Amino acid sequence: MNKRSLAWPFFVAVVVLYAFLFNHVDRVKEQGGHDLQPLAPKAFYDATGYFKQLSAEILFIKTKLFLGSDPNADRRQKNMPVLSAYFKQVAVMHPLLSDTYYMAESALAWVSPDYAIRANEILKIGIQSHKGAYFLPFFMGFNYFYHLQEPEEGAKWLKRASEYEGSPKWFAHFASILTARGGNISGGLVWLRMMLSTADDENEKQRYVGDIAEYEKAMLVLEAIEDYKAKKKRAPKKLEDLVPEFLEALPPMAGHFSLDYHQGKLSLR
Repeated sequence: MNKRSLAWPFFVAVVVLYAFLFNHVDRVKEQGGHDLQPLAPKAFYDATGYFKQLSAEILFIKTKLFLGSDPNADRRQKNMPVLSAYFKQVAVMHPLLSDTYYMAESALAWVSPDYAIRANEILKIGIQSHKGAYFLPFFMGFNYFYHLQEPEEGAKWLKRASEYEGSPKWFAHFASILTARGGNISGGLVWLRMMLSTADDENEKQRYVGDIAEYEKAMLVLEAIEDYKAKKKRAPKKLEDLVPEFLEALPPMAGHFSLDYHQGKLSLR
């Protein structure tokens, strides 16, 4: 039997499989919401051989189905461990599928620091396979800086992204800001403004706008600290020492943000 005769049965099998999958997608959308099934044992995926790419695409479609079926917050949270496992399995089997990294970043990194770490594990797989995709180390840097509160590690990945051909010129400059004095606030403000300028989703834009407002409040406190140091020749022992000479009042921080002042250094958490 020649290769051409084998190709037709394979092609028909793929078409039938995709037709079944998309029919399943329509049914689930009509029902409204569902849980993700746990991954099959690793041996199953190891045995798929030449079908690894197809298996990866099927898993990827299942993640899109889950995320697109508008699950409630409790269901989404419950499914997060399985969802992150799906993304990682897809990345391992089909590392060139770039959509995986965009979706993993948007779906996982914002859940909690633990899931930001999982998103970075998936991004590392993409970095090894996509040598010229500067958005991958950029996402890594953003997660380290914004979600994990590690500006120096974020600066390292952003500097790496700046070395890719075609990357935005501000990457390199911003990497230096992150390692500078007060960079975790001033650098974060620059980063968020850049993210806002490239965001398409309206909800995402509103989230950035809210975060920027809190960073701007922290910048006012940071500037007051510098004014205090310039006049008193020492750092204030506590933030309350800035009031009322250098600040009328400490700004109230909204949401999950808080000011952290320790040994003369201010950070925003």
